[in-house]
Amino acid sequence: MGDIYPGKQSEFDTMLDALFKFYGADWAAMIFTFAQLHLLGSKKPSGFVFGLLANVSWTIFGIMAGSIANPLANLVFFVMNLRGLYQWHRA
Repeated sequence: MGDIYPGKQSEFDTMLDALFKFYGADWAAMIFTFAQLHLLGSKKPSGFVFGLLANVSWTIFGIMAGSIANPLANLVFFVMNLRGLYQWHRA
């Protein structure tokens, strides 16, 4: 189909570009974070595993976005999630 304005993206294409600008790393991070919060709120240790997945996803997103603080913060959060998982299984 021909576009009305050749060389200009449709609004739908522009929206898709914005939604998947970071190849879904931001969406995965958000979903893993919500799962982590839900599972930990339900007192399930698997929440820490989802937290680790979220930290990796947020780090990938931060690197792609050109952030320095995001990957550094998520490295700390990653260690905290590992510690939480370790402490849970130790108890």
